[in-house]
Amino acid sequence: MSLFRGDLAGAAAIVGMIRAIAQLSLPINVTALLAMYENLPSGLAVKPGDVVMARNGKTIVIEDTDKEGRVVSADILSLIAQYSPCLTVNIATSHIGLLKSLGSPVNAVFSTSDVMYWELERAGMISGDRVWRLPFWKYFRSRITDYTSVDVANSGKGVGGMPCLGAAYLLEFSPPDVDFIYLDISATGLDHPGIGMPYLRRHCMSGRPVRLLTQFLYQIACPHESEPC
Repeated sequence: MSLFRGDLAGAAAIVGMIRAIAQLSLPINVTALLAMYENLPSGLAVKPGDVVMARNGKTIVIEDTDKEGRVVSADILSLIAQYSPCLTVNIATSHIGLLKSLGSPVNAVFSTSDVMYWELERAGMISGDRVWRLPFWKYFRSRITDYTSVDVANSGKGVGGMPCLGAAYLLEFSPPDVDFIYLDISATGLDHPGIGMPYLRRHCMSGRPVRLLTQFLYQIACPHESEPC
């Protein structure tokens, strides 16, 4: 549990990114939404089998209470639509299993846009905060929507591809017809193991992917600039 005191890494990275692009005076409009909440047991705690309704009217069955972050993210992603975004980026620490599959050097990325992913990959090469793309297939979407009485499940069917199921869940609530990127930083945004990045202190929260996001937005805001920020 001490490790997951850093489960706010996604929101912390957004705060760091906003500060960085403000200091750089990037000519780009960015709206940041942070989900701030406590996950504590009480008499009103959500239980397995409970059904809740998201802001956009979709019903969610709670199959796994440990996946509370994506339930909260449903309302945040639904709210984004009122800002008419050109691109939606969601950052979260959702699946610690990525630490075993990808390790700490690389951020797991899901993207509905090849162009946006290529820009993010280039930003990773320049900043040193690398990314690796995982599948956003319709198969995973069917695993979290194939229910008769509710729209989606917060866990889904099958044990394989759990990060992919989480990404498919989030896509159900992101603004339609808008490019969507999901960064799962469970393996990179928490405790740094002291491997691969000597400028990061071992056993401290890494602060990733602030560099990656800042460079990514720099490339979008200043596409003709040859020098990285």
